[in-house]
Parts: sequence; structure tokens; C-alpha cells
Amino acid sequence: MLLLALTLLIVAGCQSVGGLDLNKTLKNVLKVTSSESKQSVEFQLHMNDEFLEENDEEYTELIKLLSHVTVQLDNVKLQDASHVSMEGSLKLGKEIEIGFDLQANDKALVIDVDGAKAPFTFDLTGEKLLEMSGLTPEEIEEATPTSTLSNESMTKIGKEIIDIVGEYGINNLPNPTNIKVSPVNEPINGINTSLMHVQASLNGTELLSWVKSYVDALVNDRAGLDAMVSGIIKVLAANPDIWASIGEVDPFNTGELDAMTQDEFAKESSNAIAEMLVMLQEEIESFDKSEDESMKEVFTKDLVLKTDFYVDSNLDIRKQQVELSFKPEATTEDELLPFIGFTLKATSEQWNINGAVKADAPVVTDDHVAVEDLISLQGYQTLKLFDEKSAIYDLLKNKLHIAKQSYMAFSDDYYNAPIIMPGYVTMVAARDVADVFGATTTYDPATKKVTIYDEATDTTIIIQSGSSTAVINGKKVDWKLPVMNFDGSLYVPARKFAEALGADIKWETLEEIEAKILTIEREL
Repeated sequence: MLLLALTLLIVAGCQSVGGLDLNKTLKNVLKVTSSESKQSVEFQLHMNDEFLEENDEEYTELIKLLSHVTVQLDNVKLQDASHVSMEGSLKLGKEIEIGFDLQANDKALVIDVDGAKAPFTFDLTGEKLLEMSGLTPEEIEEATPTSTLSNESMTKIGKEIIDIVGEYGINNLPNPTNIKVSPVNEPINGINTSLMHVQASLNGTELLSWVKSYVDALVNDRAGLDAMVSGIIKVLAANPDIWASIGEVDPFNTGELDAMTQDEFAKESSNAIAEMLVMLQEEIESFDKSEDESMKEVFTKDLVLKTDFYVDSNLDIRKQQVELSFKPEATTEDELLPFIGFTLKATSEQWNINGAVKADAPVVTDDHVAVEDLISLQGYQTLKLFDEKSAIYDLLKNKLHIAKQSYMAFSDDYYNAPIIMPGYVTMVAARDVADVFGATTTYDPATKKVTIYDEATDTTIIIQSGSSTAVINGKKVDWKLPVMNFDGSLYVPARKFAEALGADIKWETLEEIEAKILTIEREL
């Protein structure tokens, strides 16, 4: 969406090109409240073959997979700001495609992913996240914004503010460059439609110059800035319920004797924005004079933004094709980079703009999986949510290796560092390793024994400080060195403990920082 917005900005700036009012077209884009559409975004890194040849095959395949990503959205129904539904797919490289369906309203978002055993949900009210923070129901109710404004009222207020902002922000846009407008007939949702075809492009050098001109125009139009801020404040003051909807106190009705008037509030706000714009102007000027060539190497003729979009008689954009690419002629000689350029493509086609659209409603089933709960899951637990024969399971397990668990500690760590005993036996803090592997640790004060239960392997380990005998799944095992207590932490022989958990152990020397690192690792 940012890319498409940038595209519109570079072609606006004058009242008419080829008979087409581009400023009004841009304002219309900001006023779209409902529509049906299909969209796609494709991102591709152009890899450096020499870099890939220097890495192992598995790493190279993963890089190739993630260097070409495509998101396709079909049957997108935007009913209003709170209700939307769509069908889509995520493609990685040429091998993996994962489909999904998504529905959302003001309460919940539900997404069905191909290969998932149950739908995923996200609580859009924010109450779930507040509960996870440990707040009481009363505190949650107090923290949750309430509003008497309807969606229609919010939409109306939004359009008023857009009109006000447009007078300053859009009308100050620089004149278009490299632009062509011509009448065409194009199919939209299978219906041949008369449209105006707008073609425009900018390279990196032109883009920097355009940004500088735009900021200069905004800084110089202080009267326009004052009018914009004053207009917005008048709208907000006339609709006091909007403050409750965003969880803020109405600044114009605080009841305080020395509270600012609307004019004072507008003046202070306008001054603050003006200062920010001047600072931005100075930053751009310093960038031009800077001797640092790293960013300047990006904003060259090798960075190109191209766009084609099609506008109907109502000045609504019905179709867009945008491409942002960076393909420098030469790569850096001092450092071998993994990629030598990128291409970002976005397309969209929409119809029934601001018409009656009915989005599919989200249905939260009894077996749903809350996205908020995924944060606390171990990788192997996440894998259980998907069919083992699905593409997403293969991606997560075999390519992204989310079921791989690694405990790492430096020999000179300040807290619970590994200890090397006589005979070169390494001791590690049992709870630290257990926590990383998702195991639970409990202490019985009556027997003074510690029980570690590893859900992933269904393994129970019972140990006791001072004893070299561990009980693993009911069987006694001699660990040779006893469990020891160091500064309140229970230390166990690292190799024996790793073996009990089905993990491997190794020491590595990091010469660049003159330290050794211990790794205990397993993949489930």
C-alpha cells in the first residue's frame, strides 16, 4: 500500500494532465470505504551466484526460497473499515504455495491456512492481549476505549479530515515528471471499461529531487498548514465522542480553568508540525552535502519506480501496475553481498467502489487457535497444529527448522556460565537448559529432589543435589559426577543431561572475541 501511495504522489501535483485531474484522483483514493478487488505483491531479490557458491547447499536453497515471495489476494471484499474478507495464497520460490482464507470484523480476525488442523484467530478488541499482560477484568474494562460513534459517523469524520488534509498535503505536491495520459479500454473484473491510462516513472535521483521539492513546498506554505490544523481541530471539537473512541481525554472539555482554547491548541500544534518540517528540510539538505556515499549509491538512476494505473470517469482508480527495482551496474568490490538488486511488483484491480459490499463474516470455532497463544509455544508444539503432509509443515520443519532447539552459553557469561570440572567434564545449570527446551522444573521440599519433565520426548528426569544418580523414566543412571549447587543454581553434567534429553553437545572457540561457547542442541 505504501508503494502504491508513493506512485500516486509522484504523478499528482497539478490540476490536470491530459484532461485528467490527478489531485482529485488522489483524494478519491483516500476516500474509498468499500470495494471488491484482487491484488498481488511480488518481491524478488536478485541473488549473487558467487555468494551462493560459497555457502552450503541447505542454506543456499533456503535463501533462494525466501528471495522470491509472492502474495496473491483474490475475491477481496472490503465492506468498511472493520469488515473485510479475502482468499489468497503465499508463494515462496517455485516450490511452495500455501493457500488461506481470511475474514475480519471489529471483534476478531479468522484465517484458515491450508494444512492447518484448525483456524487461527486474533482478538481485534485487544482484550486478549490485555489479559495476557496480567490485568484484572476491571482494569481491562478501564483500559478498553468505548465510543458511541457509529461506523457511518467515523467514516464521515474521516472524509472531512481527508478533504482538509488534501488541501495542504496534496495540493502542494510538485508537478509531475515523465508522465503520459491516454484513453484506453481495459477489462475490469471481466467487463470492458473505458479508462484513462496514466504512465509515470522516476529514478532514484529524480525521487530525491522530488522529495526535496515537496518538503520545500510544505515549509513555504505556512498559511496552508495553519488552515489545515485549524480545520482538523474544528472537526474534532465538533465531534467530542471521537476522543473516547481512541481512548483519549477530550482536550477541549477537561473542565480546567486554564485549559487551552481551540485557537491556542491549533497554534501550538501548527508550530510543532512546522518545526518538524524544517528539521526534515535540513536533514535532506545535509544528505545532499554529506560525504557518506552509502545511501547515495542507492538513490541513483539504477533505482527505478514505474507505474501504470487506470482511472474511470468518476476519477476512481480501477487498476494499477507498479514496479520498484534496483539493479546497480556493479557490485561492491570490498564485500561479497548475497544479492545484487531487487524487484518489487504490485498489481491491483478493483470494482464496486464505495458500493454495497458484504464481506464474509468471521466464525470463531470451538477448536480455534488464538494467535496470541502461539507466542508461548515451542517450535515442535507449533508443528502439531499442521498436517504432516502439508506444504506449510514441510516449510516449517524441514526448511525453517522451527523444531530445532539450542541452548548456548559463553564460558565467561556473568550469570550461570558453564563450569569445566577436573577431568574436563562440563557442568551446566539444569533449569536454564530445561527452560530453553520447553521442559518444566519442579522442586519437592520434602524429598529435596528436582523433577524435570520434557514434554517433547515424554522424558522425566529426577535429580538431587549431591547425588550422582539420576532417575530417568524410572530407571537409575550413574552420572559419575554429582549434581552440584552453585550460587543457588543446580548444575548437572552437561553431556549426560543432554543425552537424557536427546540432544547433542559441543564446544566451539570464537577466536575473534577470545571466548568459548557451549551449544546443546536437538531437532525434534
